[in-house]
Amino acid sequence: MDEVVEEHIEKKQILSSNEEEDFVDIMLGIEKGDNNINHGVSWDRINTKAIIMDMFVAGTDTSSVVMEWAMQSL
Repeated sequence: MDEVVEEHIEKKQILSSNEEEDFVDIMLGIEKGDNNINHGVSWDRINTKAIIMDMFVAGTDTSSVVMEWAMQSL
């Protein structure tokens, strides 16, 4: 998770600000408090990494459930 976050931070420093943001970029913006996004919510790097992990696990879990269902149907 550290690598994903660091890649996005480095990319943000190199690229211009008019590039499209993805989910991780938005979470890093909340972490920094950019554009009044945080709305009084405390957010740090641990929260960002936890959300990335949740998204990854949810995606793989969903895929495995679909594969089980497909194999049962066959």
